[in-house]
Amino acid sequence: MSKVGSASSAVVYSPNAPITMSGTAAWYGAVIGSTVLDSGGAAIHYDSALQNNFVTVGNFNPTGLTWSKN
Repeated sequence: MSKVGSASSAVVYSPNAPITMSGTAAWYGAVIGSTVLDSGGAAIHYDSALQNNFVTVGNFNPTGLTWSKN
């Protein structure tokens, strides 16, 4: 069985909120919630480097921005 979807990478930190992931796209990073439900069967690839430090102190630097409707 192959899964089709686009991948995402992020750290979601919502310790008081329930989180439901319903797509099949791969997730790279971390998801922290009161509960985490992966109902779509997406692969979650946890970055073990985040165990020590997932917050970087400093100014926010956006990596990209577009207003395109494409």
